[in-house]
Amino acid sequence: MPRSSLGRPLRWLTLAVVVSVVGLSLPTSAYRFSHPQAKIDWIDTSEAPRIRLYVSFLDTRLRPVPLNLIDRIEVLEHEGGRGRGELVQAFNDAIPEGYGDAELLVFSRAEEPRDTLLVLPGHQGHSLLSGELGRNQRAGVDLFFNKLQPTDRLNVIWYYDRLLTYVNLTGRTNELSDLAHSLSFCREETLKAYESWGRPAPPTDEPAMATAPPCGLLSDHGRLQRVLRAVPYRGFYPRLLGFDSLDPCIPPAHPRMDRSGPLGDTGPREEYGGAIDEALRMLVTRGAPRRPKRLVILSDGRDGYLEAQEDCRLRYAHEVTENVNRLLESCDELHGGRAVRECRRQARISERGTKMRSEMEKKLQDRLTADQQRFRDQRLGQWLALARAANIKIYAIGYPDAMPHERQRLEVLALRSGGTYREVEDPGALPILVGDLLDELAGQYLIEFDADLEPNEERSFSVRLRIAGHGTVATAPYTVLVPDMRDGAVRLAKHQLRRLEAKVGAPWHIVAVMIAGLIALLIVYSFLKLLTGLLKKLFGKS
Repeated sequence: MPRSSLGRPLRWLTLAVVVSVVGLSLPTSAYRFSHPQAKIDWIDTSEAPRIRLYVSFLDTRLRPVPLNLIDRIEVLEHEGGRGRGELVQAFNDAIPEGYGDAELLVFSRAEEPRDTLLVLPGHQGHSLLSGELGRNQRAGVDLFFNKLQPTDRLNVIWYYDRLLTYVNLTGRTNELSDLAHSLSFCREETLKAYESWGRPAPPTDEPAMATAPPCGLLSDHGRLQRVLRAVPYRGFYPRLLGFDSLDPCIPPAHPRMDRSGPLGDTGPREEYGGAIDEALRMLVTRGAPRRPKRLVILSDGRDGYLEAQEDCRLRYAHEVTENVNRLLESCDELHGGRAVRECRRQARISERGTKMRSEMEKKLQDRLTADQQRFRDQRLGQWLALARAANIKIYAIGYPDAMPHERQRLEVLALRSGGTYREVEDPGALPILVGDLLDELAGQYLIEFDADLEPNEERSFSVRLRIAGHGTVATAPYTVLVPDMRDGAVRLAKHQLRRLEAKVGAPWHIVAVMIAGLIALLIVYSFLKLLTGLLKKLFGKS
């Protein structure tokens, strides 16, 4: 009796300890389930020694925590990127501590430009074509455009068997253009622009040819919003990842669309990869250098023939049925109707049929495993390296009709690039999650202060945030290398002028600079006069 009375509490205690240990070992991506998450998205060192930290702080539902709920924010510097860190700047109720010229504000009030590329599925899957998901995708995209800032630059890649994007050229402003043909049009437009400016056109293989004003990321995106409200869903071979899926088990019921098909585009063709490949390429070649860029993916994660998995399941199930029927026929011939043997025969058939069905599921799982390995080996590492090098964060929203392995691709891509991943459980919630994503981007904290950075110096910073009654959350250290700017003297002069303005106020800082300049001129004049008199005494009037 005593043993049983102590056994159950002991088991519960052991389970609680195990759960606690497992919870502590979870990666930071698990914060969205158990704890608010904070991270440094980017550190801008272009105005060094003054730096700017972009910090995201989200609650358990991945919604930004309002700045007025935070009692204290501390910026810590970590020597060698490790250790507890040394306090270098603090804010109490968003007010900087001390007499420095530090600033703290929300991104939406900073009026800074953002470069964003939106990737959307346009294939003919049932949920998009005739289901509630397709209507809510358009509603979410409408909300996305309505929440854009005037300084934002944007474009879209609408993908199915083809990739479509928006080009602001005469005759194409009311539709989406095939990506390959739009690249050709943009080259021609760039050549005309160079001729009108009276400059020699660069060779066609130079990167400058990819920067035509009507192409890439656009500031005037009102027409694009109207186009996306009406663009139809087409095709059964979505090109999200850019590689053809494994061979189909049976001949597909739907043919693949040709790029010279329904849209009637003419002109030279150019090969392009998947939607994510081309989205990253557009952000790298046409996004602002030294600025953060965002790739937003709203998708079901489907890639390749839409009905491939269902076709394979039907084929394997048909094979199982045929094998069972052959066994029944052979058993009938061997055992000829005796009751005992008939029962044993039925048992053996049942066991064998169950085994074949499990083998069928294993074949299907092996196909998915092979597909995931191809994604990891051929795409994931390359994309993440490019995103880190170009300072691109990937944000993804997974649709409810996606298979688990398709959602996992989007999740790992978003989280490992430093972005966030959201999952739609009900199609009607898609616009809400799009709104949460935009609030996350607009609700970033911008922390600006003088960090005394030197060119070619590497430093690591983290941020600690405290909410009254809810404890403290800290980011992981973020390491930056200060660039060696050619115009460092000019930037230093501007920096010192800003510090003076923070101390004496405007326009007195200009008056102080003028007085300092006059004093410097008087000192130089007195020095030159003294030097002239000394030279006259040494060498005479000559």
